[in-house]
Amino acid sequence: VPQSREAVEAAIEANGQPDSNFFVGLIWALGVFVPTLFLLLGESSIYQKFYSAKSDKAVNRAVVYFLVGVIVVEVTLAIFALISSTHPKADVWRVSYDEFCTAELGRVDQEIKFNETEAAGGLTGVEAANIEAMRKQIAEERSRDWDAFIGVIQHGDKPALPEPNPDAPYLCISEATALYQTRTDSINLFAAFELLPPWAGVLMLAGGMAIILSTGNSFLMAAGTAFTRDIYQRFIRKNAGQKEIVWVQRLLMLALTVFAVLQLTLLRETVWQMALAAYTLIGAGLTPVILAAFLWKRVTAAGGVASVAAGLGTWIIFTWMKIAGIIDIDYDFIIYPAAGASIVALIVFSLITKPSAPEVYKPFLASEYKERKEA
Repeated sequence: VPQSREAVEAAIEANGQPDSNFFVGLIWALGVFVPTLFLLLGESSIYQKFYSAKSDKAVNRAVVYFLVGVIVVEVTLAIFALISSTHPKADVWRVSYDEFCTAELGRVDQEIKFNETEAAGGLTGVEAANIEAMRKQIAEERSRDWDAFIGVIQHGDKPALPEPNPDAPYLCISEATALYQTRTDSINLFAAFELLPPWAGVLMLAGGMAIILSTGNSFLMAAGTAFTRDIYQRFIRKNAGQKEIVWVQRLLMLALTVFAVLQLTLLRETVWQMALAAYTLIGAGLTPVILAAFLWKRVTAAGGVASVAAGLGTWIIFTWMKIAGIIDIDYDFIIYPAAGASIVALIVFSLITKPSAPEVYKPFLASEYKERKEA
């Protein structure tokens, strides 16, 4: 069962061997699965396509094809990534990474013991000199292993060895993990360039570009439309003309694109990590409210607003603490506090506020829609 490098290191330090706890792996797997599931359940472009269908039969057929298509495509890509990662050209990354981390854990252990010995005091001059000589030897070994790891894992510019930090003894392992993830997160693109025949690689890269462009367009248009209609036209310029609205939306989409590029550039996170963070934001902030509108008569406007605020606020807090280094939690697990806060706020605030009038929730219920259609 896949686990984070941090979890494996902690288990080795505590027990002398990796932790094979199924529950730990399950929590990680769900932390990756749930954000994507919630994203698809609340994705605005999907609802736009459903509402543009000409009949109920077309919608039902589209949903079935959509589910089958997503399952087949996603599982196929996952299996392809797993197979590609075992290829010698890709597996060499893992071997080099494991060798560096294993050696670094031993070095860090030695350095911690040196610090404890010096803190206890009472060292003779010879003992202090021996410790200093050992530290110099450790630094040389670390530099040698780092250069070997970088030579395997990365081409082009080679990042320098991180400066030692007594408060962060595992800093080199964290930096190595970040570099390793940039390779493993793009395993399918690597396979398209290195492992597949040219015609198959071109098709795969074209498919990847199509996914990127269509997803980017959908998200930018949804955000731009929501701002121009719900904020700009409603509160800032109520009498804005259509031409002005179009230009505001275009400029906002451009600004959002620049902001997204700056995020990827300045935060030093991988594309997968940023995508997972975005999936978590949408899934925790919007999906519970959208599903409640269709499934729960008791949901209220106050509950919906509280749910969005709780999900968004929790996501911001945990993401900021992750980026600032205050907490050591992967983006794989932020869905739990964010979605949990969103769902709890939705239920609590809906129950303590006045129920919505029937004319508010009836249009969203399938049974009511069926009755109106039969009538």
